[in-house]
Amino acid sequence: MPHSFLLLIFLFTSTHAPAQPDVAYGQVIYRQLCKNCHKLDRNAHGPMLEGVLARWHGNETALKSYILNSPRMIAAGDTIAVKIWKQWKHRKMPPFPNLTDKDLNCLLAFIEQKH
Repeated sequence: MPHSFLLLIFLFTSTHAPAQPDVAYGQVIYRQLCKNCHKLDRNAHGPMLEGVLARWHGNETALKSYILNSPRMIAAGDTIAVKIWKQWKHRKMPPFPNLTDKDLNCLLAFIEQKH
């Protein structure tokens, strides 16, 4: 009986444990969608990505929303989105509506790992 209980606990935790973001996949996304405008360690056409989550005060949900559709967040008057827009002379990052939450988690894990 105790062995079957332990087996159930193992099966539940192993199948329901949150998956770790795939940093290598995040790097692929960065290279395909971000690298032309953003560098990790310096400003380019857009702001550097090092420390991006801190600039969003740790609000990963808002940062993800911004990546998915920055023009919508600017139009809605989001304080941080508008601040970035003004700092970057009214340049808007294009929307990336096809990115999934998994894609965004991997991308952010890659960015955060690099600094």
